[in-house]
Amino acid sequence: MSFYMITYGTAQIEELFIGETEESTVANARELIDQWPEYAELSDEEIVELAKSEQTEFDLLEIHAPWPVDGTSRSHLIALYEQQCS
Repeated sequence: MSFYMITYGTAQIEELFIGETEESTVANARELIDQWPEYAELSDEEIVELAKSEQTEFDLLEIHAPWPVDGTSRSHLIALYEQQCS
């Protein structure tokens, strides 16, 4: 079981969005993504491809853990992200 996460931040995670698929995660993160004019007109699928090639200001990562239950804390999601990256 896994889900996807988009994160943004330089020294620490400032923004965090999750979704069950890559495309749904991008859709959930549109308020962040559309702040960059070059991304605003791209489809969710095009954003996924750019993120996979590490050509974006944010990270898109597959998290190998069950879908979080409602009310899961932000700190728990960040811990999952950090665990996945290590």
